[in-house]
Amino acid sequence: LAPHSDFYWDNGSWHLGNNASSSYLDNKRLSPMERREGFRKYIQKGRRFLEKGINANPDSWYLQSLLGNMYSDTYRQPDFEKAAQAYRKARDLGAPPLTARKEFYALVRVPSKSREALELGRELFKDPRNRTPSLVSNIFVLENRLNIPEKERIPFRELFPTDEIARDLMTSHLANSLKYPVDGLREALESLPPAKGE
Repeated sequence: LAPHSDFYWDNGSWHLGNNASSSYLDNKRLSPMERREGFRKYIQKGRRFLEKGINANPDSWYLQSLLGNMYSDTYRQPDFEKAAQAYRKARDLGAPPLTARKEFYALVRVPSKSREALELGRELFKDPRNRTPSLVSNIFVLENRLNIPEKERIPFRELFPTDEIARDLMTSHLANSLKYPVDGLREALESLPPAKGE
């Protein structure tokens, strides 16, 4: 055992939360109920194992970030609020800048955290390196969801420099409607002038 090694907790939680849980789900010798229960149980075991690792290594941003990843896995009983909390703790411990975007993407998926998500998104937007399609589109959606007055919004042309970019980003975001909210996106897309050749 190596309780002060991130790798030990990373590896153990992965085998419990991913490999063992998937093994249960794929085991055709078990009833559907046993498969689902085993799947759920081992996801929880993986998370608890990682939380033990965090308790043993409270200064590890890496383990906090892994916990955020586990809670934000859409295929393994996600809890996006807990994911955002873990990413925030990881950031407080010195995690790389990408962790702030992960926190933002988790917050976006918690309706009661929309204002907090927008504040973080706006802060991230200030750095051009953060202006990914998902971040830009989610900022626009959050401003719609929260009914932010036009004068307080990030200008449309800062988010979407051209109609073509707006059309591409909005269309892609709508295709992810099971993953992210889409408030006001269809209406905005329909208000754009037709693409050349249409």
